[in-house]
This record gives sequence, C-alpha cells and structure tokens, in this order.
Amino acid sequence: MEKLGEDTYMSESGRTQLKKTVPVKLEKALYEKAKWYRLKERINMPELVHFYIHKHDIVSVPVERIVMKRYKMNEFKKAFSFKNTTLQIEEDELERLLTLYPAIPLNRIVEALLLDFVRQHEPNWTNTYFDDELFFEQYGFSEEDFLNAYQRLILEFPNLKQREYEKNRAVQEPNLYAIRKKYEKFSVFKESMEVLLQKS
Repeated sequence: MEKLGEDTYMSESGRTQLKKTVPVKLEKALYEKAKWYRLKERINMPELVHFYIHKHDIVSVPVERIVMKRYKMNEFKKAFSFKNTTLQIEEDELERLLTLYPAIPLNRIVEALLLDFVRQHEPNWTNTYFDDELFFEQYGFSEEDFLNAYQRLILEFPNLKQREYEKNRAVQEPNLYAIRKKYEKFSVFKESMEVLLQKS
C-alpha cells in the first residue's frame, strides 16, 4: 500500500483512501502474544484487520469484561495490565468492521480478532481474563449471590426499596449497578428473586 501523505494512502484498488488513527486498549498478555506471531509472520495490524474483514469468518467476541465485585478491583488491577496503542485503518474498512460487528465497541472487536489470531497458532491459549468461567467466578455475581443478598435483606425490609438495599447490603453483595446491569430495573430484580424463592 503506497503512502501518499500523512493520512492519505493509495488502496489496492487504486482509490485514494483516508486512514483513521483510533486508540485501543488491549489486555497486555494478548497484545504481546499476538505481536510475537505478527512479527513471526511479518504481518502488521492493518493487514491483519484487512484479512478478517475480507477473507475470514465472523469471530466470536468475548463477553464484556466488567469487575462487578468492586471490592476485588485492586486484585483485578494486580492480575491484569493493559496496553494503550493505536490502530490505523482505512475509513471504509473501519465502517465495514463496525457493520460486521454491530453494537460492539471497536476495542472489543480488535481484541476478539487478536484472540482468534493467537488461537489459530495456539488453540488452547487463554488466561483468566479470556476464560469466561474463571473470570465471572472471580469478578462477577452469580444468580445465587443475588438471591442470597435479597433473602437476607427482605427479612429486615419486607417491602425492599432500592435505597434500603444499597444502604444495607454487605460489601461483598451485588450493588445497584450490578443489579441494573443484569436485570435492568430493581423491580425486575425483585420479581426474579421472588420467582426463585417460590421454586426453592
């Protein structure tokens, strides 16, 4: 690909293309592993992204990683580090990439492509960050966690309100953010917990 100017390139089809520089933040172990294989194969990031856009099947994008157990945030920061870098990509390829993976942030898309690239070379490569079961066991809340918190608090507050829940929950119990992330509304959370109680 011939460079014409600071952000202007001649594409393979002969069309002048503007390149966008976009910031991405990648889990460092994945970044380093993918970098090693890219150097070995002499493939740069724009070429790798181009391959996935035009010549590869849609890859599975890992579920968004959120530390729901806020009291474990320091543990998370010690366990994982992240690499801030940039990706140069043609505007039409960026648009196509976002179309292929609708409603998913670009950062997670790039991470998914790199993860697939690494696993083409090491099929079993993973770490706790990319292992759904291990990650959510460590940093997420199970249905049982929500139920236990609800059961404990309705003994004291039979008509449990959001404010009462947040004020009286234990540090290790789900906060309102976790409830809204999973159930959207506190009322839906309560209804779901009541259904579970009836089944138990």
